[in-house]
Amino acid sequence: KLADTPVIYPGCSGSYEEIRACNKENFIAYVKSEFNHNVSKEAGLKKGDYKIQVTMHVNKAGRVFASRVVAPNNNLEKEMFRVVNSTPKVTAATHGGQPVVSSLQFLVDFKVEQTQ
Repeated sequence: KLADTPVIYPGCSGSYEEIRACNKENFIAYVKSEFNHNVSKEAGLKKGDYKIQVTMHVNKAGRVFASRVVAPNNNLEKEMFRVVNSTPKVTAATHGGQPVVSSLQFLVDFKVEQTQ
């Protein structure tokens, strides 16, 4: 069942749609700023585009955590787990005025510009 209110990332407000757009923008910015791009060098990844598939959850207390990360390299998976699990606490989605657990799947495009 859909929540009455969405998860609210710190600093986001407004209508349901405005909050969702703000959440997306802020979460993408967070991942970009926190992801250690040196992982590609450490992993010996060749130049190219890589996809990282993430399943994450927000519990009733607003803690964000990754439950599944699929990437073409174990180092990319570990780094994405680290980044998602260090996401700032959010306000949980609600249904009927009560906090509810919510889940989200997304795909991250990771580009390696040059090799070692």
